[in-house]
Formats: sequence, C-alpha cells, structure tokens
Amino acid sequence: MELRSERPDSLQRLILLAAVILLAILSIAMAIQGYGRVAKKLRTHSDATVNDLARWTLLVPELLHQHADYVDDGFPYPPIVLAIFAPLTWVSQPAAQAVWVCAKFALILWIFVLLRRIVHDAGGRLDPAALALALFIWLWAIIGDLQEGQTNLVMLLPLLLGLRLIQARRRPTDLAGGLLIALAVSIKVTPLIFVVYLVLQRRWLALAAAAVGLLMWLLLVPGLLFGWQQNLTWLGQWAQIMIFPYVRHGEIHYYSGQSLASFFARIFQHVPAFTAHDTTGGGPRYVNLLALPDQAVRWITRAVLLVVAAAGAWWMRRPLESFRGPRFVLQIGCVAAFMLWASERTWIHHYVTLILPLIALAMTLAVPGLPPRAQRLGFAALLFAAVAMLLTSDLARIFGRNGGDYVRAVGLPLLASVGIVAAALYAGRAPRHPSP
Repeated sequence: MELRSERPDSLQRLILLAAVILLAILSIAMAIQGYGRVAKKLRTHSDATVNDLARWTLLVPELLHQHADYVDDGFPYPPIVLAIFAPLTWVSQPAAQAVWVCAKFALILWIFVLLRRIVHDAGGRLDPAALALALFIWLWAIIGDLQEGQTNLVMLLPLLLGLRLIQARRRPTDLAGGLLIALAVSIKVTPLIFVVYLVLQRRWLALAAAAVGLLMWLLLVPGLLFGWQQNLTWLGQWAQIMIFPYVRHGEIHYYSGQSLASFFARIFQHVPAFTAHDTTGGGPRYVNLLALPDQAVRWITRAVLLVVAAAGAWWMRRPLESFRGPRFVLQIGCVAAFMLWASERTWIHHYVTLILPLIALAMTLAVPGLPPRAQRLGFAALLFAAVAMLLTSDLARIFGRNGGDYVRAVGLPLLASVGIVAAALYAGRAPRHPSP
C-alpha cells in the first residue's frame, strides 16, 4: 500500500483547532462539574455515587495508610496504580476531580500528537473528512472517561509512547518502548496483547524489555514503595479478584459491557442486559435471542475469540521489514480493537482505545487511487460508528428513558468497532488505481 506524505492542509488544521477548542471547553466544564458534585456530596453527607474516581480517592488512603485488603473490585488495579493516584489524595476530594480532568486534557493532546507522528513516520496522511468523523467518535469515549475519572487515557499514553519508540527500530528505543508497553500492561492488563504482537513481529529486544518491565512495574517499584510483602499480598488479592475468574473459568460479572463476552452473554443467555428505572416500572430488561446454558456461552465466546486471534496471527505471521510503513498502523489498530473485544469488562469509556483503528482507517482512506467502493465502505463504517457512539449519550432518550441502555444492550458500539476494523482491512487490501 503506497501512501503520500504531505503536510496537513488548511482544512485539517481547522478541524484539529476546532477539536482542541471543543476539548478545552469540555474539560473546563467537566472539571467544574466534578468539583461541584463532590463538594455537594460532602456538604450534604449524601450516599449518592459520584463516579469511580470519587470512590478510589476514598479507597487509596485506606490501602496506603491502613494496609486494607483488596475487596471485590472496589479498586480494580494492580498496586503500581496506587502510586499514580496517591498525589490526588494530597488535595481535597473536589479538587482531585478537577486536577484529574485537567491532567486528562494534556494526556489527550499528547496521545493525538503521538498518533500523528506514527502515521507520518509510516509515510501516511489522514483524510480530513475521515479525521473529523474519527475525532467525533472518539469524543464520546473521552467524555465517558472524564466523567467517570477512569484510567484508560493513562494507560493509552505509555502504550502509544512505546509503539512510537519501537517504530524507530533502534536498540535504545526498543528497550525504552518495551518498558513503556509493560507499564501500560501494569496499569490495565488488556495491553498484554501488544506483547503478543511483539512476539509475532520477532522484536526480541523490545519483548525482553517488556518482560523486564513487567517485573519492574509489578514487583520492583511497588515493592520499594509499599514493602515487598504488602505488595505481594495486594498483587495476589488483585489477581484472584480481577484475573483468575475470567481467565480460568470465563466468569462474567457484568452483562452490560461492550466486550464480546458480555455481548454473547446477554444475547445467548437469559440474563438481564440492564436494570430499568422509569415510571412504567423498574426491573431487569432482557434482549436475549436464545437461552443457552452458561457453560455453552462461555465456550462460544472462547471459540470466537480464538478464531479471531488465530486469523489475526495468520495475517501478521510475516514480520514487517520496517514499522515505518502503513501496514504497521493498520496492524496496531486491529490489535487495539481486539483488546476491546477480548476483555471481560469493556465499557464505553474504554473505547478511547478505538482511536487506533479509527486513525488507521482515516489513513487508508487518504491513499491515492483508492477504489470508490472501499471509500464508500470506509465512510459508511465511520458514519455508523458516529451514530452508535452518539446514541450512547442522553440523545438516546428520544427512544425513551432507557434508550441509551437499549443501545448499549444490543451492542451498537461493539458492532461499530467491528465495522471500523473490517473497513480498514478492506481499504488496506483494495487494489489502487492510478491517480489522474
């Protein structure tokens, strides 16, 4: 696939400027909103749940100062993440909300700069219309991440930094890139699929650095910070709660997510897709087409994921001669999408990772001589994803008070991500026609 490397035109600059301004306004508004909600909760002594960050800023001091145990999934991260949240406990809980949102604004800008550099070094450029749609789709996942105070962007930054460094293919950058990918894995386990990608690409130095990095971020650093025995205790408790039930037994704790596991569970089992709260009567709502046994659905999920993983491994079986090519961007986009599908718990805010396949599609649509059919498919996938993500917002109330719940229950965001990957792969393999 041949690409032209061109400076961004004025339209692309205008799109990026508008996106930065909109993001800045949203960040300020959500920082003020988060501050106000937590301040009101403290003032009124309310038991209402604000967001995940508000809960974690209460749990982190208990873990750090009282050496409390991990209980259920109250704090769903390995001990190293305690070091990330610790500075937020130095300020008031309302201020922590505002600081976290403002820090995310810087992370988002850095992430997008890294993505553009990866595309540029791959010899590509981004189609302006596709870029605008990609940013619109990404926006709704970002809003969810900011509202919930989540860590998806915190994970995405070291992951992209690692991929950007590995793209250079020099010994120091391979070492640093492997350590950064390991940091992403240590924050949220799902980037482990990128370690498998390094194996497929025979990038042994980066792979060795990633293995050392996992030991460093999971054992050495938190051991020095919190004590060796305490870190091992926390690490074991976290693994028993968050890893082993799903990996060993395929257990699903939540049926309303956007992973393949939760999607298949609510479609093929008689389990509640969500709980309704409306004037017509609350209670569980179901969208299942079949009522298969739990074990059968687990095996279906494993089989589908295995087939997808095997197909991806076959497609990437030949190591790239260089990561400075468009195929690298396409491959990491597909790997990032699979990361969303394979996780047990994938919510809308986790879809900030979808920016990788979105950028891969925007790049392939900018290739000169792309057949009209591939262009139409690509933009159709982007439009479908834009509508799907938009309907995860309060706009879905046009379908009723629980409209957004039904949109998520039928898996529109998940289906949109599948469409994005399919369109990117099709456009990447489509024959090129000579430009006039």
